[in-house]
Amino acid sequence: MTRFLVRRFGQAILVLFAVLTFVFVAGRMIGDPAILLLGPEASAADILRVRQQMGLEDPLIEQFLRFIWGAIRGDFGVTFRYGFAVPDVANPGATGTPVLPLVLERLPATYMLAASAMVLACSVALVLGCLAAMYPRSLLDRTINVVSLAGVSTVDFWLGFMLILLLGVTLGWFPTSGSGSLSHLVLPALTLAVRPIGRLTQLVRSAMLDELAKPYIDALRSKGLSETRIVYGHALKNASIPVATMIGDELLQIIQGAIVIEVVFAWPGVGSLLVTALSSRDLPLIEAAIFVLALTAITINLIVDLVYTRLDPRVSFTGNPR
Repeated sequence: MTRFLVRRFGQAILVLFAVLTFVFVAGRMIGDPAILLLGPEASAADILRVRQQMGLEDPLIEQFLRFIWGAIRGDFGVTFRYGFAVPDVANPGATGTPVLPLVLERLPATYMLAASAMVLACSVALVLGCLAAMYPRSLLDRTINVVSLAGVSTVDFWLGFMLILLLGVTLGWFPTSGSGSLSHLVLPALTLAVRPIGRLTQLVRSAMLDELAKPYIDALRSKGLSETRIVYGHALKNASIPVATMIGDELLQIIQGAIVIEVVFAWPGVGSLLVTALSSRDLPLIEAAIFVLALTAITINLIVDLVYTRLDPRVSFTGNPR
């Protein structure tokens, strides 16, 4: 297990380095940070002074190494938007709100939204998938297939607007934006959960059908076990290996989708913060938000691998079957 963790940690470092390199290059391509700070009406002398004070006149490799060292220390600079003071002769250093604490402050809201959507998706998908597998080619099975296909085909932001109009504005059951209570969480979590429900339901049904066709299921039935106990007590555990991998992928998709859904519902998470930073070209804030989201994705993949080995004892950390 130690070798596995060391290998995955090394892979994570390489992925983070690639992400940071991309962010650094893309940040230099979207425009001159000095011009973004001072505005296009600034004089050439002011722009040059700010560039020198920000280190933008240094060789590119030196800027890159300084950026990487700052990322290692968790220092991505200060935001250009919140409480920022442009450096001048009297104040040679740019002052403002550090971006990483600002991102970490929004992170719990994004995690809460993603976790709520994932729990809802898994709960509904496991029940629907098992029911469809227990009664194949029945009316219930066909209905569940139609519902799951509709969920897979749904566009998140369109569904969000429809839920706002129907459940929020027309019926008045839930708030349409903001946060502060569990009722604010219902609509965005439901919006993010619909597509994973469709995909996971189809996968659970397929895996359960394969599992229920195996000989040990007939042996369990011959012992007099109820169909419910066979399905949920034995077959579901063996069929959960591909489902666990899909759950990790779906969680990553939910976090990516949350960037748009947080804007639709004015949810105060990292996604809405990132969109605001992109609209205002707040480069340090963009860099910190992408770094945190990339680190989250790497952590989720590592957890999925660990869960996979728990579910299937035949899989070892060295990659060789036991």
